[in-house]
Amino acid sequence: MERLSFDEKLSEIRKYYVENPQQVDHEVSVCLYNIKNLSLEKKSLLSDISYDILIFCFLSIIIACIGFLHLSNIWVYIFGLIFFIAGLLIGLNTKIFGIIFLFSHGMTGLFIMEGALLGDIVNSPIFSDSPTNIYIYLGVIIVIFFISLICSILHNLSDNLKRYKYLKCIILFFYLLGFLMTGLFPYIFPIFE
Repeated sequence: MERLSFDEKLSEIRKYYVENPQQVDHEVSVCLYNIKNLSLEKKSLLSDISYDILIFCFLSIIIACIGFLHLSNIWVYIFGLIFFIAGLLIGLNTKIFGIIFLFSHGMTGLFIMEGALLGDIVNSPIFSDSPTNIYIYLGVIIVIFFISLICSILHNLSDNLKRYKYLKCIILFFYLLGFLMTGLFPYIFPIFE
């Protein structure tokens, strides 16, 4: 696409103004307001940081810290975390192709992380002694991950959902909730007593 000169841009605006004066007037007012604020605004050292990316990084660090609840498998957990975050980021940001990456890397990483968190717990004798509460708890975790996965796929496919700035952080928060519930599992239920 060729770049227009300033005068050409003004003539384009005038042409659109004839077709839709109210909309063009509103858009030009918004543009002028932004230009005035840009020139008046004093730039701080960290003013160019995107808060949604900062929150996403913070939530990723919290998910990484959940691995410390099971130190024996921490390196397996971190390995899975790298796969999970890479798959999730590409899955949320790259349309259509990202879904393939979401499953190939994101879900692989999720299963590795869950395996590292559950570890030897599945061999515990508590699973044979009336484990109804345990199955309900694990079912809630599975539902949380399933809802998070569906939201990730919808975010990938919908341009309208991508307009919500913090939706990626909300999706990651639900994944975090699932990992936290899994990490706290042996502390909530007396697995090795």
